[in-house]
Amino acid sequence: MENENLYTELVLRIRRGDEGARQRLAACVRGPLQAYVYRITMRDDLTQDIVQESILEMLKILGKLNEADRFWPWLCKIALNKVRNHHRIQDRRKRAVMSKADMQRSSESYRNALEDLVTEEFKQIVRSTMDMLQPKHRAVLSMRCYEDMSYAQIAEIMDSSELNVRLMFYRGKKQLQRHLSRQGFGRGALLSALVVFGKMTAPDTAAAAGIAVLPSTVKVGAIAAAIGALGTKTAVISLSAAAVITTGAIVASSPSGGGFDAQLPAAGFEAQAGAVRIETEDESYEQWHFFPEGTDGPVMMRVIRIDDAQQAYCQWLQNDSANYHYETGSGSVRIANHRSYNEDLSVRRLPTDSADLTAFLNQIEGRNVRAGRLSNEVGGLLIITAGERMDRGRLVRNYDVLQEEHFRYGWPGRASKIDQRDAMHVQGYCRFTVAGELGGQAVEGSGFVPLYYGVSKSRPAWVSIRAGEVSMIDDGEAAAIVDAKGDVLATYAGGTFMRGLARPWMGLHTVDTVRRDSAEYKTPFETRFVDGRTKAEVVLKAGDIEIVYRIDMQNDLVESVAVHSVTDGRRTGQLKFAYSEQEADSSKDGFVRLRVVGSGKHRESLWLVDLARDGKLRQQ
Repeated sequence: MENENLYTELVLRIRRGDEGARQRLAACVRGPLQAYVYRITMRDDLTQDIVQESILEMLKILGKLNEADRFWPWLCKIALNKVRNHHRIQDRRKRAVMSKADMQRSSESYRNALEDLVTEEFKQIVRSTMDMLQPKHRAVLSMRCYEDMSYAQIAEIMDSSELNVRLMFYRGKKQLQRHLSRQGFGRGALLSALVVFGKMTAPDTAAAAGIAVLPSTVKVGAIAAAIGALGTKTAVISLSAAAVITTGAIVASSPSGGGFDAQLPAAGFEAQAGAVRIETEDESYEQWHFFPEGTDGPVMMRVIRIDDAQQAYCQWLQNDSANYHYETGSGSVRIANHRSYNEDLSVRRLPTDSADLTAFLNQIEGRNVRAGRLSNEVGGLLIITAGERMDRGRLVRNYDVLQEEHFRYGWPGRASKIDQRDAMHVQGYCRFTVAGELGGQAVEGSGFVPLYYGVSKSRPAWVSIRAGEVSMIDDGEAAAIVDAKGDVLATYAGGTFMRGLARPWMGLHTVDTVRRDSAEYKTPFETRFVDGRTKAEVVLKAGDIEIVYRIDMQNDLVESVAVHSVTDGRRTGQLKFAYSEQEADSSKDGFVRLRVVGSGKHRESLWLVDLARDGKLRQQ
């Protein structure tokens, strides 16, 4: 930026005690800062407020700036944070619509300077297109095209990674290109549109005259372009090993013949000189799975679909804080209580499923889904597959994809958000109680369920269930069977007694966690809709008994578990669950924190099946 030397000199003079330099610095930055903020907000009134607040904060905390030559990026970050704070406070659904009057805010000489540049029609198209972009996309475009910042500098200002910034720029640029194309303009119009927008929003005529956007400015790099293009039906690109390493992400194709690399090193990806080739399958949708804690832990998901017009859109997004469903017909994003499930009630598969689990589920459902064969246990893995081809996919490693554009998906700027969650799901966690009879014994207990992964980090799940004279307790770290005196009779791996119960924080719908838990122990099952598809029943076939789970599909929770005799159909037991948004403390209600060294052994059968059949737990 041409004024940076002047800013640096004024900052140094202020540090030497020149009070006059403070006022001059404030005056010098006002015009450029106003242009920068307006390009993000697209609102004149909000711009004036943000600029004023930013300058006041700048003067107040200027002493905290360590490097004088970093003044302008530092000020841009202050202003960007002000904009972010505004959007957090205000209703995000109220998108500012830029009117023609908004843009006519400059002097007569400024308007005259633009009249000969482009037609009014083109300017209106540029205005409406930029208004459609999300503020974060406009921020990246502005810093890259008009502030001449590198992607690394923008990432620092936005508290993000360079890869994520490149992706935001790519998506903003592509949305701008698509809109121009619909208006009859070719690909070459992109640079012209960026130049026009820069000139229209420049602080004065001199600044407008200096606006130029070079082709090199709008390049994002091979990796960002490859990930950004994953929504298209066919995206093929070659990446050098050096480029993969320097951008801080790893993209690997399947080994020859298909399937994930089962020997992928835990510490990183070692590529020989040459290129890694990435291809997407010719499918109508893609599934994105992110494993923050390794392939045996929770999973976040995103489903990308291709419509009849060959446009890609995110239909489902399940990240660490909520479940989103985008409806193309209404243009609305619905925030739901429940995670996604397959409409035909087939079991949701994961690219990390073992060959044994996949084979058993295929046998139950009469399908032929192939196992992914991925054995990497390292967290921070993003796996992208085409359709249900779990044996073909791409793997991307990133330090925290949940904070990236992948899982903070930007729907169209005017998409309305409809929050359909109940108070319990808005809160993000709940208590539950269970009561009933199984195997001739009274059963009662309680537990705590974090409904989202983000909540589970600060409020972990636990369960304590008493059956007859023994209790099953599980805090996720360790599990045990304890007698009435509190003596530990047997210890098991953490999470053992959460099997077969609602575990939404794993990232899967309850109907899938119940069935996948059953399949882990080779227990056959059937699934059916009831009550007009608002509920589902999963029937476990455990020899001489059937265990029937009744699941609320909209609230994503187990309602009841009933046991029936296969011989005469008689119900021999039932458990009922109740859920509450009441605050929970895992040390209350008789729950005993386990003090067990080691994780214990793994059970060979599902505990609920044992309890329902024999009235007691087998202590393997």
